[in-house]
Amino acid sequence: MGYIYREAAAGCHVVAMPYPVTEEWLSLIGSDPKPDQISFSTIPNVVPSELVRASNMLEFIEAVMTNMEAPFERFLDHLVQPPAVIIADTFLLWAVRVGNRKNIPVASFWSMSNSQKICHDLKYSTGSKLKLHGGHHSFSSTLTNGLERGYECADYIPGVSSTSLVDFPSFINGSNPYMLGRIVEVFSWVPKEQYLLFPSIYELEPQAIDAIKAGFSFPVYTVGPSIPYSKLEDGSHTITAFWDVDYLRWLDDQPSKSILYISMGSFLSFSSSQMDEIAGGLHDSGVRYLWVARGETSRLKEGGNWRLVRDFMDLDSNEGKEMRRRVKGFQEICQQAISKDGSSETNIKSFIREISIGHLSCS
Repeated sequence: MGYIYREAAAGCHVVAMPYPVTEEWLSLIGSDPKPDQISFSTIPNVVPSELVRASNMLEFIEAVMTNMEAPFERFLDHLVQPPAVIIADTFLLWAVRVGNRKNIPVASFWSMSNSQKICHDLKYSTGSKLKLHGGHHSFSSTLTNGLERGYECADYIPGVSSTSLVDFPSFINGSNPYMLGRIVEVFSWVPKEQYLLFPSIYELEPQAIDAIKAGFSFPVYTVGPSIPYSKLEDGSHTITAFWDVDYLRWLDDQPSKSILYISMGSFLSFSSSQMDEIAGGLHDSGVRYLWVARGETSRLKEGGNWRLVRDFMDLDSNEGKEMRRRVKGFQEICQQAISKDGSSETNIKSFIREISIGHLSCS
């Protein structure tokens, strides 16, 4: 994949805008190794701190939606080389406004699954009516009443297999009017973008991806998995030890297929009692595990009971065998997608070619 970066560097300048790229955020990753071909810049700390943002999610979202546009536009104004494209999270709708004002193409990066993208699109398309049990109901009312209707399955969503209503994301079921309003606003700007990127792989959800492509006139690319997988090829690792513990060596010393990996993500927080319950259950399960957590690790202690963990990690159980079979299949799909002429490799090349040609034609 290295030559693709060199090709892009020779042809155009790309500005990627995840969130929040603030001064605080950069300070938190300041000591981490970074690719030579990527330069990091920040905007001021105009959103709640990384340390407390999960305590008031709505306040954080409102700040992201309203406080970041002006400093980001000032940042673009001071660039010596105008960017060929802005890559921004789909929820940063103001990036589309800025790009349109400055005549810079915008590639929207949807960070969830393609199936969820379809659900959001249908939620936004309030005029869309979908067939349900011989009648017609709006997708909005279907999701809003999802909890009351229990595990009734929705099998009428294009590209999405039959799914229980209660399994749809809670933030699109209408229970939070503020979030619903923001989601509708975000998706009203998607048609104004020039590209749509997904961190998924075509072979994992082809029907959903085809349904999305059919709904837009601009290019849609799947470029997953969105991890630095080039490091996997040469056996190198960015971080191997922390607090004098070599985790990779410890993993290598464990029996095959014996480790349960647990990660809580980087956004939402857990209460002390919840952390105690999880930690206690893991301890009582007796399984080996690698838990990636943040400051909550000080709360780990014994107690609780997680029979589910033991069943899941039992190599002889039907559930464990089926899960490992599916994980192996997922691994093979990922490897094929990023291999030479694989779907993701091909899409990344196509996207870079598109923005490079567009940049040269405007130069």
